[in-house]
Amino acid sequence: MGHLLLYAMPPFIEEHKELITTIIIGAIAGYLAQFIVPGRGFGLLSTIIIGMLGGYLGNYFLGQYLHLTHYQLLDRTICATIGSMALVVVLNLLLGKPRDGKAERDVYDWENE
Repeated sequence: MGHLLLYAMPPFIEEHKELITTIIIGAIAGYLAQFIVPGRGFGLLSTIIIGMLGGYLGNYFLGQYLHLTHYQLLDRTICATIGSMALVVVLNLLLGKPRDGKAERDVYDWENE
């Protein structure tokens, strides 16, 4: 029964290639944006969603104008990271500091680990 799953995967991947690529680029762009822009950490699922939304915004606004390399995938990742960074800045401004009065943990302070 397991061998049937192996034969069924390539058509599934071929049909949903754009969605899989968007999720992977979104995850990479969201992680890079969370790492580059200081502030509140959001978590894995939120980071992927922020990356996908930022990737859409970055590719929508910058995709036609920003061609740094000859590789389309790398250009999409750069545009998605820029869009994700902008989205993280906006979310940090909107959400502000935590309301429970606790100091926010500095994600760049390696001594807290």
